[in-house]
Amino acid sequence: SLGNLDAKIGTSDIKGQVSVKLAGVKRPTVNADLSSSLLDLDSLLPKQSGAEKPAAATEKKDKVFPSDPLPLDGLKAADATFKYKAQRITTGVIPVENLNLSLALSNGRLEIKSLKADISGGKIDGKITADSSRPALGLSVNLNADKIDYGALLKDLKLTDIATGKVDAKIDIKGNGASVAALMAGLNGKTRIVTEGGKIESGVLNVVSSDIMAALPFVDSKGDKEIRCGVIDFDIRKGQANAKSLVFKTGGLSMI
Repeated sequence: SLGNLDAKIGTSDIKGQVSVKLAGVKRPTVNADLSSSLLDLDSLLPKQSGAEKPAAATEKKDKVFPSDPLPLDGLKAADATFKYKAQRITTGVIPVENLNLSLALSNGRLEIKSLKADISGGKIDGKITADSSRPALGLSVNLNADKIDYGALLKDLKLTDIATGKVDAKIDIKGNGASVAALMAGLNGKTRIVTEGGKIESGVLNVVSSDIMAALPFVDSKGDKEIRCGVIDFDIRKGQANAKSLVFKTGGLSMI
């Protein structure tokens, strides 16, 4: 056991306690309760050279989701309870704040009992279970995102800066399979994404809606850049996602 841990590596810090039991148990048992004010993964993780590309990246793939067997033996290598709190985690370009993570691993069943964090001005809250006690992995994901600033997120990822706004999302899915492809093929559940009060800093929709408004002169198109609401609602049954509703409405254009 290691108690009263208080360490610093560069700008990162970690405090808490860790214990490992090796005798009288079927597999090693690890218990940890840790916290950090800052965990800078950018400086702790090895940097990959831009010239080095994984071999898989150059291979042509016929499937979106790989059918390679999942490495499930790792979940059966130990039992563990793990609690971790971090005021701030830096990884890539997206900072994560106020992380609160609690998980348990027992007999090949990994249960993330609590996953809470602040990302891009919003909050995520979820539970995840991965059960490898049977031949095929059983996966359950229940994740809620509230008021995530997708404009800031897309800008931080250097993807685009043409849209601003906030989004709510709910993911509730379950599946079984020994590979990612098998999991996706048998997936069941629901996903829902809702946004409102955003803005598109682009002339694309203005052109589209202006052409429409030219034929409908009695409609005002001044609010073309305003995203009044958007909804993407899917039911997923046996790997097929069917849209219950797809709605996108700006100040000058509605699509349903």
